[in-house]
Amino acid sequence: RDLRMSRGLGDVYKRQMLVCLLSCGMLTLGTGCTDNDFDLSKIDTTIGIGGDELTLPTNSTENIMLDDVLELNNSDLVYVAENGDYMFKKEGDDCAPAHPLVDKVDVSQTNIKNLKIEVTVPSSVLQSARKSPSRLKKINEVKSGGKVAEFEYVGKTPKEIKEITSAGVSADVVININLTDELKQFIPTFKTLTMQIPSYMHLNVTSCSEKNYSYDKNTGKITLTNVKTASPIYIKGMIDVLDFKTKGTSTSKLTFKPGVGNADGTVDMKGEIETSIVFDEVNATAGTVPTNMYLSAKMTMGKITINSAKGKFDPEIDLGDLGNIEINDVPDFLTGDDVHVNLYNPVIELEVNSDIAIAGTLKGNIVAKDKNNKTIAQVAIPTMNIKPNATTRICICKYPDEVNKSKYDEVKKVDNLSDILATIPKTIQFEADANADATKEAEIKLGHQYTITPKYNVSAPLAFDAGAQITYRDTLDGWNDDIKDCELAEGSYIELMSDIENKLPAYLKLSSNAIDVDGNEIAKELIEVKVSNMIEASTDGTTAKTTPVTITISEKKKGMLKKVDGLTFKIEVAADDNGNNPIVGKTINAYNHTITAKNIKVKLVGKIIADFN
Repeated sequence: RDLRMSRGLGDVYKRQMLVCLLSCGMLTLGTGCTDNDFDLSKIDTTIGIGGDELTLPTNSTENIMLDDVLELNNSDLVYVAENGDYMFKKEGDDCAPAHPLVDKVDVSQTNIKNLKIEVTVPSSVLQSARKSPSRLKKINEVKSGGKVAEFEYVGKTPKEIKEITSAGVSADVVININLTDELKQFIPTFKTLTMQIPSYMHLNVTSCSEKNYSYDKNTGKITLTNVKTASPIYIKGMIDVLDFKTKGTSTSKLTFKPGVGNADGTVDMKGEIETSIVFDEVNATAGTVPTNMYLSAKMTMGKITINSAKGKFDPEIDLGDLGNIEINDVPDFLTGDDVHVNLYNPVIELEVNSDIAIAGTLKGNIVAKDKNNKTIAQVAIPTMNIKPNATTRICICKYPDEVNKSKYDEVKKVDNLSDILATIPKTIQFEADANADATKEAEIKLGHQYTITPKYNVSAPLAFDAGAQITYRDTLDGWNDDIKDCELAEGSYIELMSDIENKLPAYLKLSSNAIDVDGNEIAKELIEVKVSNMIEASTDGTTAKTTPVTITISEKKKGMLKKVDGLTFKIEVAADDNGNNPIVGKTINAYNHTITAKNIKVKLVGKIIADFN
């Protein structure tokens, strides 16, 4: 039956009618049917239903904070900072470290030849000899000498060695000087005895037959003075450095030839030892210069092991995957096909700890995958530099000027970095390609296992870049018990009007659909819900923008209001107005960014027909 409300209408009818109208008002507030944003006591109980139009008195809501609306669902990706800013933050899983290593080099003997030289003394020296108090004849100074040993050592070097300038080695060496008896008898003392070893070999002398000796590592010359020929003559020591920069000769040179591709390289060490003596006294009893006066040397040198080297190296740095980020419990407002999380300036902080003195480079891809392990986004990361024997901190971001560069060793700009989170993935992988920088000189231990350990995190404030959009969805239901006996007269509709004050630095686009008692949407051809305007954004996140909004509910098929149990609604929070006037770089805040509905009016145009029998 057609009812008109009068002052005598019972409270039960009034409650049923107002709940229908008031539920429409809840649509803009997103606060649920139990919120007390309306004061029902202000409604005049004499309102009736009839005529062309019925308008309820105006009211307003308190400021509605985002924190009261957006649920984070215990997300391990999004949190609210102390200042209220919504933040993204996620640490990568532990990554297995890389252990670069360059093997030691063994250089082994392929040839060693000991030689003898004849010491010749002109007979004329005896004629000019002068007898000395020590029963020796003083003669004019005589010099004699020559090559007493030659050798060659060869070794293979690992492919990781590209250049050697010097090497730390360990190799025992002994040089014994042997004299024939005739030489010892005729020349009791050498004024000096000099041994010339290759200057690329740096010798650490451990013992010498003569206390008075000198060694010049730059020239390779060992000089002994006042050498008694009757006693053993020797030098013992250890080769501790091979200098590959020393210019060689045709008979004495140290060369390194790197391998090509994966082939080993070679070290070739050729050398000779020359000995010279100087004397100015001979045995006074000698009437003639004896024959068979020879000097020889016996050189023994063990395997040479290169334990450290200075040069250029390219050891394998097997980092592979820098670790996964797994994302769980994503908030509802970040899910859905209509969500595009184009963050303004997401940041990947990469930290690499390295204890090897070789500089390195690292590049790679960041890959986002869905729950089915399907790649949904991939972003290439350009080459970054890793410091030797240090901790390197790198920032990867879209806008380098927006980060504190003093915190990092390097800041890399990646324009499409937001793609990784545009659709929130299930996992994020950092596929790395790390290499040693073989263009720079370094000094390392060979055979030593070094360690390179990376870690990274992804972070960003919830601040939009152009094209970004998140979506808030909710449902207001449980109305059917109150309106199942009501229908709108032909041409009638319910209209909600309000001025929306928005402090969010984002545009709000509202849409809604009616649902039945089973939660299914009712087709727009049966019940239509229209929203008039997109809500304007605050340009600075502080000053509210006011937008008049009208929401209209109408039956497109008579009697369908009885089927309605509530409304589903969707608020698209966007960075721009359909591509126009984007507001970017403003972090959304849970406490400061509010929405307020003012001057709320609920109007019935036409009549409601209710049958409560």
